[in-house]
Amino acid sequence: MQIRVLTEEDLKEYWSLRLRSVQEHPEAFIPTIEELDDQKYMEMTVRIKPTDLSWFLGAFENGELVGAMSWKREEPAKLQHKSHIYGVYVVPEARRKGIGRALLEHLISRVKKVAGVEQILLTVANSNPAKSLYLQCGFISYGYEKKSLKIGEAYVDGVLMVLFLKD
Repeated sequence: MQIRVLTEEDLKEYWSLRLRSVQEHPEAFIPTIEELDDQKYMEMTVRIKPTDLSWFLGAFENGELVGAMSWKREEPAKLQHKSHIYGVYVVPEARRKGIGRALLEHLISRVKKVAGVEQILLTVANSNPAKSLYLQCGFISYGYEKKSLKIGEAYVDGVLMVLFLKD
C-alpha cells in the first residue's frame, strides 16, 4: 500500500471514488449523488491541488486508489489553530486491511508538522463504525448533533470529534 498526497493527475480516479462513496453511503456524506455534477467536478479540478491550507490523501493498492480523505485548515487568523478532516472513504473490498488507520495516521503525522495547527476536527455519523477508529487514534467526542443530516424522511445523528495536537 502506498499513501500520498493527491494531485491534479489523480482527479479522474478520485472523482470516481467520490461518486462511489456518496452512492454507497449517503448517510456518511453531505452531498447527494445528484449534487456531484459537472460544475462540482470543475470545482474539484481546483480543490484537489495541494496547498498550505488543504490537501487530499489517497491510499493506493497495486496502483489503484482504494481510499481517500481530505484535510482543510481554517483560514481566518483567529481560527488557524483548527483544521478539519472530510470525505473519509475506503472501498468495501479493501476494508479490514488497516487502510483507514494508515490514512488517518499519515494525515495526523503530516498535520503535526504544520506550524500553528493545534486541532483536527471531524463529524462522523453516530452509526458509522469508523467512529471507533477515531477514538483509537486519540480523538475525543465533544458534541452530538441530533438530526445532523436528513435523507428523505430519515435522520442521521452526527458525533463531533476533535484531536488535540497540543495540550
